[in-house]
Amino acid sequence: MHCCRYDETHQVDPVSSVNRADLMLCSVERSNISERSSQMSNGMMQSPNVEEGDIINVRSVPTLPTQPKNIADLAKAHHAMTKNAVAKANADAARHKAKVSQLTVELSTLKTKITPIEASTAAASEANEEMIKSLETEREELKSQVQNINAAWTKEKAEHDVVVKTLRGQVSSLEESTRALMFDLDKNQQEKADLTDQLSALNGKLNFANSHVNDLEAVLRKTEAASAANERMMRRLEDEREDLQAQVETLTGTQANERSEYDTTIKLLENKVEALLEANASAGILMADLRAEISSVESNATDMAAMHTEKTTELRDQIKTLTAQLESERSQRIELQAQSAKLKENLG
Repeated sequence: MHCCRYDETHQVDPVSSVNRADLMLCSVERSNISERSSQMSNGMMQSPNVEEGDIINVRSVPTLPTQPKNIADLAKAHHAMTKNAVAKANADAARHKAKVSQLTVELSTLKTKITPIEASTAAASEANEEMIKSLETEREELKSQVQNINAAWTKEKAEHDVVVKTLRGQVSSLEESTRALMFDLDKNQQEKADLTDQLSALNGKLNFANSHVNDLEAVLRKTEAASAANERMMRRLEDEREDLQAQVETLTGTQANERSEYDTTIKLLENKVEALLEANASAGILMADLRAEISSVESNATDMAAMHTEKTTELRDQIKTLTAQLESERSQRIELQAQSAKLKENLG
């Protein structure tokens, strides 16, 4: 800290960090300067042989001869040189005295100006000390806050790492389950293809059964036509039997052989009628069995199609649910990464 000349344009900052020891050093230096100036103004290089106000022409004094003729010339020359030097010293002393007087006035002016400056500087120094204390207190508080923030950040980072590990584990498990579901979906697609092939085969069998049923219906129609013909034949035979019975009744006594032949013929005709009736009954049973088998095949095909549709719908719902869960987990992970980056940016 150097003490300089006072400048009126200089503004003192009331919040500047000025040291009290530097201010005291400047005051001591200014006191020393004022004391030296007072001593110079009181007694400055006065010669007893030269009176104040004497003017000596230095140019009129002859120069010292290089080879003096006698001691008198040498003494005269020495006296002239001494007088010239004393006059020059007195003139310099007068100039210095005037300058010292001017400096004394300026110094007193500076003292009058320095007094309020010292007061304001002392006040500013006290204010600066108070502010420094408050700033140190605030710095300690900020240090504690930074330590708390670092501790909280460390804790949050640990929690965040745990959450990230958990989420990564969940994502891995979800990926595994997704792959398993995709495998199940492929398997179900294969099963669907197999069921489609089975359904195609069943449709082929059904078409074959339908053709067989058509054939059976044709046979049934033929059988019904034969039954109708048999019924007509039976009615005709009944008519003939009645006629024959009438003839037998009329020819009972005379045509015994013809009666036995007629009975034999009647038995044969009755056997034929029974055989035709049994054939009609077996054809009806076969038709009922075929119709029941066709109904069972159609019911099985309908049940298989409904079960395949239900399983496909369930698999699609499961895939949609898992996709929604994956999207939710992904959005949560992105949000946590954004919060972590924001927290790092705030702490950095």
